[in-house]
Amino acid sequence: MQFGFEIRLNRDGPAEFRIFAPEREAPDVPILTFARDARTGAAVAFVGQLFYCAELPQSVRGTGLEKALSNAELVLQIFRGHGTKGLERLEGAFALAVFDPDERRIIVQRDPLGVWPLYYCCAYRRVRVGTSLLSLAAQVPGANVDPGFVGRFLMFTSAFVERPEEKTAFTGLRRVLPGTQLALCPGRQSEQLWRYSWRWNNEQCQPTNMTLEEAGTCYTSLLRQAVEERTRHGRPAAHLSGGMDSSSIVCFAREIFSKHPQRRRLPTLSLVYELESLACEQSYIDLVLQQGGPIEPKFLRGDDLLAFGWFDREIPPHDEPYPGLFYLAAERALVDAAAGVGATNVLSGAGAELTAEGNRLHMADLLRRGRVLATLREARRWSLVRNESAWSVLRRTAIAPSVPPMLRDGVRVFLRGGHGRWPALGRYSIPPWIRRSFARAHGLRREGLDWARFGRRFPIERAAYRIGLGCAAGSWAGWYLAGPVGIHVSRPFLDPRVIEFALGLPRELREVPGVSKPLLSAGMRGVLPQPIRTRIYKRGFNDVFFMGLARHLAPLEDLVRRSRVDDLGLLDKALLIDAMRQHAHGIGQTAAGDRISRTLALIAWLDRLSAWQRPLTGATAVHWCDAVTTAGTGQVKLSMA
Repeated sequence: MQFGFEIRLNRDGPAEFRIFAPEREAPDVPILTFARDARTGAAVAFVGQLFYCAELPQSVRGTGLEKALSNAELVLQIFRGHGTKGLERLEGAFALAVFDPDERRIIVQRDPLGVWPLYYCCAYRRVRVGTSLLSLAAQVPGANVDPGFVGRFLMFTSAFVERPEEKTAFTGLRRVLPGTQLALCPGRQSEQLWRYSWRWNNEQCQPTNMTLEEAGTCYTSLLRQAVEERTRHGRPAAHLSGGMDSSSIVCFAREIFSKHPQRRRLPTLSLVYELESLACEQSYIDLVLQQGGPIEPKFLRGDDLLAFGWFDREIPPHDEPYPGLFYLAAERALVDAAAGVGATNVLSGAGAELTAEGNRLHMADLLRRGRVLATLREARRWSLVRNESAWSVLRRTAIAPSVPPMLRDGVRVFLRGGHGRWPALGRYSIPPWIRRSFARAHGLRREGLDWARFGRRFPIERAAYRIGLGCAAGSWAGWYLAGPVGIHVSRPFLDPRVIEFALGLPRELREVPGVSKPLLSAGMRGVLPQPIRTRIYKRGFNDVFFMGLARHLAPLEDLVRRSRVDDLGLLDKALLIDAMRQHAHGIGQTAAGDRISRTLALIAWLDRLSAWQRPLTGATAVHWCDAVTTAGTGQVKLSMA
């Protein structure tokens, strides 16, 4: 991130906070706040938002909530009264660091979904904490790119912003994992004080006698509350794609705006296409708009925002390679549009698949238990409503997830030591353009097998949800596009309260044959337009990907040829370029294209690293003797160091 905070604490001497303000930030809903207790010397740096503060017991939040405390001031007040235990009660989208002068340590914590990043290094009798990995890497001696991380990045094929592990792209630097609270002391190893425990993990949490309608009503009630928390302050806008997810969020936000006449209209941001495969999506957007209410629609031409549109504007510096970089042009256009309408918060429908739609992997669990007839009955039931053969359903949702990891991508890949061949690349095989010497040196075959084993843990259905939660951490557009201009990106579907309720329900309420996202569909009856609520399939964006790859093939080939990635002994460039050319003509499945796009994202990151890896500048350095609390305002005046 090009904004945020950094903290340095030596074994001896004062602590130092450095605050990096965003380029543009609304004073009423700041992303970044700082607070200090002048009496004790305790201090808090906070990035993000807190939610449900009014529900905190008064014994935890104290009596100062009515004074409109900033996020950092509220955290400081809770820490003063209840220590680290009080911080465990916080809900929101945040990363925070607290300096504890009594113990001479820094307490760091992220929310359970890791919406904002946080990194640290404990070395040389010094603790460094910061929200920018690139900046820390430029200041820590010996923090070089870890080739092992590069290999793990290429082999971890799920969509993610950050890998679900403490190791980062740089040796010696660690990430604070989502939902984790650590104590960092100079000259000592980090100590985990607390880890968020998802309440659905071990057993069902909700009553088993609920009907689908009752469960849907409870689900959407929690979702409405999540939207309300995220629209309580500032000037919200919302993505509107015409799908059930974003349309539901817009309906809730519109309802909230209608109850508060003093608010302006709700801007909605929609990508519309003339592409034959996506042109019909605008009709679903129009159905939501035709319901009326305080909505101000804004349409963006999506045909000009194809995949791999990197070459008209500079790629924003980012801490680690990002598999979804191919979608940069569209993400940037949406953020630019939000800034253009003066939004300070953008509501997104992202994450609904995790809770509102099942994964049907219970069939693999039935098969693992030896219940063959029950597995066949389930496959038959789902095949009837999906208009496909029972064998197809059985193979995809029961047999394939149960295959031993070494054979998951086929016997031929196993006999080749895990190396795949274009275009039949599996999810866990080593792409042919990765040199065998690199693969052996960094254990890529083992990485692929470990990843396959993790997804095969029994029960497989629950393992898939755990993987989904890990991959939901972070918001790349929020970190590197929206945050620097003072905009929060909010994902109400990923509110922990919503997640825990949905995943704590019996599977039969989350997976209904022939019904897309049954919980959401049942709860939105009478709210969403009927064609959207009962819609089973939504058009994919394959054309956007393939047309973007074809349109930008020449500059992408030039990017590969000129890349300095050879320094790692990583790639056979000729094989990669040949695969790119074939895939641009539609050869190779989606999984194979994913392996190409993440390789290109890695090259783009590595080639720009020398320019990006530098300490953040333009900060206000805060030493204890320089921080002065302005009487009566609760604000902190920061003097330049």
